[in-house]
Amino acid sequence: IGSAAFAKCLKLTNITVSPANKEYVCHDGVLYTADGKKLVQYLAGRTRSSYNMPSSTESIEEYAFWGAPQLADISLSSKLKEIPEYAFANCSGLNNVVLPYNIESLMAYSFSDCYNLQNVVVPDSVGYIDEKAFYLTNNVTVNYYDSNEAKKKVAEAGVPEENFEEYIGSVSSNSYDVRR
Repeated sequence: IGSAAFAKCLKLTNITVSPANKEYVCHDGVLYTADGKKLVQYLAGRTRSSYNMPSSTESIEEYAFWGAPQLADISLSSKLKEIPEYAFANCSGLNNVVLPYNIESLMAYSFSDCYNLQNVVVPDSVGYIDEKAFYLTNNVTVNYYDSNEAKKKVAEAGVPEENFEEYIGSVSSNSYDVRR
């Protein structure tokens, strides 16, 4: 299955995958590789406004969330290293995103055309943000946080890494307004 195979299929809420299929599984309207390490497609017809990505997810396909209008809040796996091209493009309901502290890059158009996106919280470990990562997402502010300090606080608290968002507000941060 290639990237964007089911993107913006607004009436598609679930996919039935044969138990004999060794390549893919679908759980609650989200298609993954069978080992759960790659999120292939978040179905745009999924009606829930929030999504908690499993901590086993290590990567997401290009266009994985493209055109999912109901998605407003998302919690991402701390194992992600990159937000690929068009991953969240055209997610018109998306408001705020907190990226986990292992993210290293935001590729072109990763959050393009997200008209309601106001705030993205990014770890200072990000070494690359493509100049078009927020293309046509005009009202967004990017806030950076100290990823090492966040890791330390999570470790000291003894909580699972996937709960890192609870500690972001207590670490050092800077803002950058990308409004154009």
